[in-house]
Amino acid sequence: MPRKKHVRLTFFLVLFSLLVQPLAFGKAGGDSGAKTFMWEVSSGTATVYLLGSIHFANASFYPMAPAIEEAFAAADNLVMELDPLAIDQAEMQRLVMEKGFYPEGQALDGHLSPEVMGMLKVYLLKNHMPAEGLMRMKPGMVAITLTSLQFMKMGYLPDQGIDMYFARKARGVKPVIELETLEYQLGLLLDAPDEELFLEYTLRDLETAEQMFQAVIDGWRRGDTGAVNELVVEQYTRVPELGPVMDRLFFHRNETMAARIRAFLQTDETFFVVVGAGHLVGERGILKLLSDGGYSVLQQ
Repeated sequence: MPRKKHVRLTFFLVLFSLLVQPLAFGKAGGDSGAKTFMWEVSSGTATVYLLGSIHFANASFYPMAPAIEEAFAAADNLVMELDPLAIDQAEMQRLVMEKGFYPEGQALDGHLSPEVMGMLKVYLLKNHMPAEGLMRMKPGMVAITLTSLQFMKMGYLPDQGIDMYFARKARGVKPVIELETLEYQLGLLLDAPDEELFLEYTLRDLETAEQMFQAVIDGWRRGDTGAVNELVVEQYTRVPELGPVMDRLFFHRNETMAARIRAFLQTDETFFVVVGAGHLVGERGILKLLSDGGYSVLQQ
């Protein structure tokens, strides 16, 4: 199984944030005066441009809307969750094998409930996928692999993602600052105590992924943060058993990233920050955290 393509899903994290991401792109048409999914945050001395990201994309996304391209050009620094061009591939493979696969003699069906194992078998059968290649994977790794395959089937590729696009544009031109580490991001999904729950809800969402993806695209193109928040964050937040998952994958990370951005705003430089769009929206999103801190936050 071509694992290198699959594990790239960890740059962008989980089905929840992936389903938010088709961007306001230059070739997509629409009102040229429409808002993008980018915000300008300013202090007395610094400017931060905050852009929601899609980690799987295609060629139709480029070039980005002029406001986005101009903000990137004006920035002194590019800030990302992870720099995909700086990943140590050998270290990534080591961590994936350590965190994402069972040791010899153990298998997935020995760790999943009969209910979730049944859901997985039904999904694989329906999609004409063999189960053998997944049986040594832990539940989080199965969720990552199936989600990656679904997005690639829909025509969205990690090598054409927004993160990769700006990483390439910045190479040799601007410093790149990482907000997180590869080991941390992998641990969010592969060392989690609720991996089975994550796989269960991933399997449920994959059944309607294309419809949900289109609904988010429509909200995104309108610059409708309410619609994106409902589809990507709020519908899961209302499920009590998913509380720890949402805290780990979104809300705790939002607070940490907002703190880093507040530090950028104390400088005299300009920063172009690219993070998964699900981290920006909602009452516990980065935009609200910065606004509550007294900063001017303006949608572009």
